Amino acid sequence: MLRVGRARVDLVHRTVRRDDGAQLALTGHEAEAVTHLARHLGEVVDRSALEREVWGMSAATRSEAVPVAMRRLRKKLGPEALVTVRGRGWKLVPAAPEPQVTPQPLLAPPGPLLGRDALVAQVERSLTSEVRWLTLHGPPAVGTTRIAHAVARRASDRCRVVAVDLDGATSSDVILRVADALALGRATAESLVTALAAHPTLVVLDDADGVDALVVLVTTWLARAPELQVLSTQHHAPTTPDQLGLAVPPLDGDAARDLLVLHLRAVLPGVREDDPLLDAVLTHLDGLPGAIELWAARGGLGLGALLQELRSGDDPLRDRVTRMVSGLHAPEERALRAAAAFAGPFTLDDARAVLGDVAPLHALRSQHLLQPTEDGRLFVLRAVARTLTDPPDELRARVHAQVLTRAEQAAHTLQSEPATALTTLRSLRSALLSIVDTATADDAARAVAALTASLRLTGPAEMLIDAIRRFDARDLQPEQDHGLAVGRAVASRLQARDAREQLALLQDRPEPDAALVRAPALARAGRAEAAQAELGELVARLPERHPARIEACYRATLSDVRGALREGLAESLLAQAVTEARDAGFPLLLQRALVASAGEALPDPDRALPFLYEALRLQDTIGVVTTTTLEAWSLLGVVHAESDPRTAVVAWRQAEALAQVGGVDDRMIALNLMHAYLELDEPERSLQVGPAERYAGTPVLLVIWQTLRSVALIAAAREAEGQSLQLQIHWPTLGLPVTADAAAYGHAVRAMVQAEPDRLRLRAADPSAAPAVRAALAASEQARALPRGSLARCLGRRLRAALDAAQ
Repeated sequence: MLRVGRARVDLVHRTVRRDDGAQLALTGHEAEAVTHLARHLGEVVDRSALEREVWGMSAATRSEAVPVAMRRLRKKLGPEALVTVRGRGWKLVPAAPEPQVTPQPLLAPPGPLLGRDALVAQVERSLTSEVRWLTLHGPPAVGTTRIAHAVARRASDRCRVVAVDLDGATSSDVILRVADALALGRATAESLVTALAAHPTLVVLDDADGVDALVVLVTTWLARAPELQVLSTQHHAPTTPDQLGLAVPPLDGDAARDLLVLHLRAVLPGVREDDPLLDAVLTHLDGLPGAIELWAARGGLGLGALLQELRSGDDPLRDRVTRMVSGLHAPEERALRAAAAFAGPFTLDDARAVLGDVAPLHALRSQHLLQPTEDGRLFVLRAVARTLTDPPDELRARVHAQVLTRAEQAAHTLQSEPATALTTLRSLRSALLSIVDTATADDAARAVAALTASLRLTGPAEMLIDAIRRFDARDLQPEQDHGLAVGRAVASRLQARDAREQLALLQDRPEPDAALVRAPALARAGRAEAAQAELGELVARLPERHPARIEACYRATLSDVRGALREGLAESLLAQAVTEARDAGFPLLLQRALVASAGEALPDPDRALPFLYEALRLQDTIGVVTTTTLEAWSLLGVVHAESDPRTAVVAWRQAEALAQVGGVDDRMIALNLMHAYLELDEPERSLQVGPAERYAGTPVLLVIWQTLRSVALIAAAREAEGQSLQLQIHWPTLGLPVTADAAAYGHAVRAMVQAEPDRLRLRAADPSAAPAVRAALAASEQARALPRGSLARCLGRRLRAALDAAQ
């Protein structure tokens, strides 16, 4: 009796009895082949030897009879007994004392599970004696297979693990595949249950979608095998009470970013973790680990090329997603295409307004073709949207109409209900940008106006600039303006363009919003009296508590307009703006008027601080961080700069963080921080603020940065570097103002910075520099009192201290 694999071979009677109970007969050639292979037990016997020794063929003869017979013999003996060695031959394997089952590899190889540790632990906790069948479900490429593999690998220390790929399996295939993984050969349903019950076992059924009888099979196994646990993966949420479903969400932002960088470095070693293009790439990948890995492999030509391919190229997930979408019923497919037309999150009310019946959306949600946001809205994964054809024109038009209606309603209530309105407008940004790209000229113009309403208050500025560029690229000619001129002028202002460009855009526009943007542009063009007349006319013709009237009141007091105001009028207008905004219940306008009042009260901290504290308390009512909140923190730093530099640093750090979130220019904040650290005698921290590239586009700011950095280098005992940097400074550049809004402040900084080299000489007690320093202090005295003159004041204090030390 020959014992091989899990079978006993009786060569006398030419029979095979397997451990699963099957008894089979051998043909004459099969018995002779087993006899020959047994003489070389454990060794590979090639095809030519079998042809010669068993079949009696000559060397010149070649027949397929041998491989056909060996395949039949392998099925009888079992794959663990007779092994095919590709390209070489066959090997008969002796039986092991006790059959051992090793975990079978899953579809995905082991790899990094970034951000999934908690989920793996949750699966392990969930599989208990009460919950013996757990199903991981999620959209394509979300990583259910990878998680199941991790759980299986960790479970192999405590039980037998059997991993089975069910991709494409029919119901009759399931028993065969599980039996093959258990090395049972062609088992029956009964022998399979017996084998599963023999040991504590975890069966992993990967990609179990579409296997009709799976519930019946697994339920039978669990009933007959008390120490059996089953972990399955599929796209659809389970619908039977026997399965506990656990939805696998996409990766969060940090984990998705780490995974993308990890895989990109295999093809693009120089990629930086702080590259801004990473965020743009990640927005297209939905946090799906599989999508991240597949697309990262295409990143060898750089992030720019990868982003371009993401926007227009074929998706490596297309086949997988297409299989899911192709099985949808007509109402579900129509609902999915409508959902994709929203180009971002939408509410059930939005969908009901477009579709009428939202029942198909629930089916799509159970299949993970729709994903939820944290606030309960739904969105279509980009990997899914890229596989869909465009919706019918009437359906797209209904989506656009719903988005624009909601956006314009929110913009209308912006001042009275800012928390709700700004949240709504922010949630509609991607949909509005899609309308800019695809809708009719008038709808695209309305979308730009809606984007302007929120982005001018919250940023990021670049998004509004991008929307204008995209609109212009389509060369559209809307029949009405719809506020497009204001959007263009605001974008032009954000790009620091010449004020005359904004005036040309707003010429003859009668709307209050246009006048509010036109007046500061007139002031920046040197026409302060015309600016005041524009704002005064608005105040005179609009009723009390009208948002544009309130805004006109405080705008008239700002540094670029107030040149034509008579003495005492600024304080009166600000008080009027604060009172009317408070009475009307306009938190956004109240906050802006309070911050303007604080600026007017500087440099008196006792007067400025109450305004700033009230403005910052309003943040809870507004609900969304605005550029005015950022300005309040920045002014708080200005107020404390002289008396408490450490508190000033905290305030400026907060302002800097908010500026980065909103995409607002924070370079002046950074310069104030550099000087604050010098005031605190912490030059090393000053050197850590801001690279030169941030200032390259504004020469006067670059000169200030170079000067401050040179002072910090010398203070940090790096004299040679500091002096070398000073030689690069182009001093005539400081004849320009720092900003178009505060020319006098720019000249104050110019006087201060030009005196800094003399201040350095004063450090060596060189009295010849004293006259130049005194002249700079005298020339800048008036400008240093400006509300935004904190940097000039700090420089002035440093120079005055240097004079005192030299005397």
